[in-house]
Amino acid sequence: MTAAFVLDKSLLLDGGRCSLALMCLAIPGKVTNIYGEEQLSRMGRIDFGGVLKEACLAYVPEAQIGDYVIVHAGFAISRLDEQEAKKVFEYLKEISELGADDSQPPERSQ
Repeated sequence: MTAAFVLDKSLLLDGGRCSLALMCLAIPGKVTNIYGEEQLSRMGRIDFGGVLKEACLAYVPEAQIGDYVIVHAGFAISRLDEQEAKKVFEYLKEISELGADDSQPPERSQ
């Protein structure tokens, strides 16, 4: 299920400099609260590593408090197990650490 987490690697030109842009299309989060009686209006509070956001749970009616879900554009689109979610969190941490090393712009070759 990690495949739901996709990175789009593209180059951005900024005044002649090139930089790598990463775009996260869907990320895992832990369901901490569920509200709404109707399936189509079922919403949840999702914890993304300490950042709480609301997401629609209509596409994952089986999701329960404590489950991990993949969220895209405010909609939980699938469930995944805790082990798989932790793998994705590790990937995100590695990407963040790599980005911290890129504080200096790359040298331009003449």
